[in-house]
Amino acid sequence: MPSPLPNIKRVTTIKILGINISNNLFVCGHVNNVIASCALSIDALRILRANGIPKNSIYMIFKAVIIGKLTYAASAWWGFTTADDRQRLESVIRRSIRSGLCAADQTSLWLIWSKMLMTICVTVFCTIMNMS
Repeated sequence: MPSPLPNIKRVTTIKILGINISNNLFVCGHVNNVIASCALSIDALRILRANGIPKNSIYMIFKAVIIGKLTYAASAWWGFTTADDRQRLESVIRRSIRSGLCAADQTSLWLIWSKMLMTICVTVFCTIMNMS
């Protein structure tokens, strides 16, 4: 590791656009933050359900909020996750399905991420082809 520069503090993690990345490129801290944030939103969904919000509306809110949090900028950090990180992220969806806050046919995060990656690759390829 290079020697530290004067007047510049060395840190072990950095938060860029809401994504926590450690100096060894692990995103475990980011995964922990995402899961904690999702837990708070799931509690809010439970309150909404208890107050009579229709099931379809709960499912729609789940997709917009929880899936949005779980996949935010995933193309930048998903490749740095460990198998344990991915299991923990998927467990948010599994628990939500069991508790009735999410539709039983909800797509896995792996499939969502794969589709996002494919979309990015196609967009880049088409852009390159249009430039030539």
